[in-house]
Amino acid sequence: MAEKSKSVGTRAAANATAKKCAAKKSGKPVEKAAPAVTTKPKKPVIALTGKDKHYYDALMHVRDVVMGQMQYHAEDALDCSNADKRGVTTHMADISSDNSRHEMELRMLTEEGNILELIEDALERLMHGEYGNCLDCGKPISEGRLEIRPYAIYCVKCKSLHEKNMH
Repeated sequence: MAEKSKSVGTRAAANATAKKCAAKKSGKPVEKAAPAVTTKPKKPVIALTGKDKHYYDALMHVRDVVMGQMQYHAEDALDCSNADKRGVTTHMADISSDNSRHEMELRMLTEEGNILELIEDALERLMHGEYGNCLDCGKPISEGRLEIRPYAIYCVKCKSLHEKNMH
């Protein structure tokens, strides 16, 4: 369910942009697309208080910021005017630069999608009383870490071990 809600706005923006690009190339008049629908989870059914409320608010704030960034990167990566310019560019370095920027926007969009998924999972854990515990060792994640990264899933010690094993 969380995966469906996170991708609705991005997919709608991509579809609308693709239709505009196709219409522009075919010479047909461009229809105005319905605005992209972004769904926000409803307020929690249970009343959150104290630290849970604080973490819920922090997660929702980060979620809003990430969704805004995703919208920006989706629009920029899927902007058909950039694709139209590629055909006019005469210097290979310009084409390469355009392609590199486009790939970077798509990478950023993917990373932000991953963060959004972590946020949705953290909200789910918060609602089930499992928020703030390391998924590896089960010990509480420090409050300082949760303040900086409210969607953290590992304590500092386990996160360090994961990063060490990745390299």
